[in-house]
Parts: sequence; structure tokens; C-alpha cells
Amino acid sequence: MANIQMIDPAQAGWDEIFNQNLKLMGNGSTTYSDTGYVTGAITLLNGITQYSDYEGDTPSYRIIQSGSIEALILKGSIRGFDLAVGNNDVKVATFPTAVFDWLNSHKQTNGHWSTTAIDRQLSWRIGTDSGLYLNYNYQTVTKDTWGRFDTVFVA
Repeated sequence: MANIQMIDPAQAGWDEIFNQNLKLMGNGSTTYSDTGYVTGAITLLNGITQYSDYEGDTPSYRIIQSGSIEALILKGSIRGFDLAVGNNDVKVATFPTAVFDWLNSHKQTNGHWSTTAIDRQLSWRIGTDSGLYLNYNYQTVTKDTWGRFDTVFVA
């Protein structure tokens, strides 16, 4: 039997313990696979750049399978959009085939987008062309405005 460790969200290294727990749950008769975070595969478009050199800001994806549960994680922080007031739907990135195929082959049970921006409300969508689109309809956004996407799709 696997020895799953409890995680205190305030403890250092909680993410490593989480990953080890996932690996433990995958032993035995359960299938387990994990791509780890794949960086460099998400292509930023239209003047969009990574927000900073901090590792957590790197646009990346991760696909995990543990038994019959599969998850796709998308994350990154970006800046460089220059949008006027109004309803904007701008393609900011494209995903690799692995992400597009996963989204098209799984019935998603959870697709909540967590977004952050200073004094801004952003919304995201994935298009049928494997693109990540930013929708913004508040006030003018300058190239200094940044946004974060951190999303888990579970199927």
C-alpha cells in the first residue's frame, strides 16, 4: 500500500510531495504517466512575451494520467498586449499538437481558468485552431499590463 503524505500548503517543497503522491498512486495495477512541465512548446503571438524570467511565468503544459483520471495543466504569465476599450478577442498563443489532441479527445469535467492581472479582468478561451485567445472588455490595456493563466482540465 502506498504511503501518501499529507501536505501543508505553507510548507516548503509541497509541490515535490504532491508529485511523489501522484507517483505512489500510480504504482501497482494503476497506469501512471506524467510529462512534467513542457516548456518551449507554446508559441506566443502578436507581440506577446513571457512576463518575467521567473520559472513559474514560463508558458508550459503538463499531462498527467493516473488510472482512469487524466489532467491537462496549462500555466504561464504573459505581457505585451495592447488592447483598446471594447470586446477584444486576440489570439495570444498556439498550443502544440499534444495539447490540442488532449482537449479534443477528452470530455472535460473541470475547465476553470484562474487569471490574474493588475486592476484588470481577463478571460481566456481555447479556439478550434489550437489557439489561446484573450478576451478583454474593460478599459485600455497597455503593453505593460500582464496576465496569468493557470488552468487544470480534468477528464
